Amino acid sequence: QQEKTTLSMIDEAGKPTGGASSAEEVLAELKQSRKENLRRRNEKQRENKQKSRSTKWKSKEKKEKNENLINITRYQVNKITPKDGEPKLEKNEAAAIRWFSLAAKQGSTDAMVQLGNVLLHRVETEKRQFKNKDVRGKLKEALDWYEKAAAHDPPHPDALYNLGLLYYEGFHDSLEIDPARSFLLIKTAADVCNDPSALFFVGHIGLQGDEKIPKKIIPDDIKYAWNCVKSAADQGMKMRHTVAMLTCLIPAHFTSLNH
Repeated sequence: QQEKTTLSMIDEAGKPTGGASSAEEVLAELKQSRKENLRRRNEKQRENKQKSRSTKWKSKEKKEKNENLINITRYQVNKITPKDGEPKLEKNEAAAIRWFSLAAKQGSTDAMVQLGNVLLHRVETEKRQFKNKDVRGKLKEALDWYEKAAAHDPPHPDALYNLGLLYYEGFHDSLEIDPARSFLLIKTAADVCNDPSALFFVGHIGLQGDEKIPKKIIPDDIKYAWNCVKSAADQGMKMRHTVAMLTCLIPAHFTSLNH
């Protein structure tokens, strides 16, 4: 019906121009033009679908890549063996630092401690390779992350303990020892966080003493020291043999526990 109407309109208008000699030819040209437009539209739709699939594939690939980078921090930094079916990844310390930094800046104390660990390991490696290299700036960055995690509420036990050990032992020529600060940091990890490593350290110092640490800051309480060591052992630390050794070394102390 539409074709008949079109033909009628063309006949009434007279002979068409533009190369067509009759109404039928004009209609044929219109049909051809319509087919061409339809073909172009279909091609455009196919192109858009292909672009959409390509974008989704790239997005999925990027997501999988990011997940792999996150796994690097678990597998390589923490030395955790991948489970069956999980990707086995090469070490990428820079990626680990980047991901830990993102999590630490969002307030994760675990990430703060891990970031401090990775940075400290990097500084240690550089110092071993270049003994005269000044690493105080990089060391301070690691200490700052430990300090942030230690100042959190509640404090992170590993941050307190790691800081305590660093101030107890020093770090080459880049960090002076501070035994008093060391003991107070580790004692906080023991008293506040009930950390087994810190409990054993404090208990051992209380029972054995230490030339580095001022006596005035060591609790003069043998029962407290013994309970620290016992609590550490009760948490699964392999130090029951150490408790037995201490019992043999200082029997007078343990005799006083009964009073």
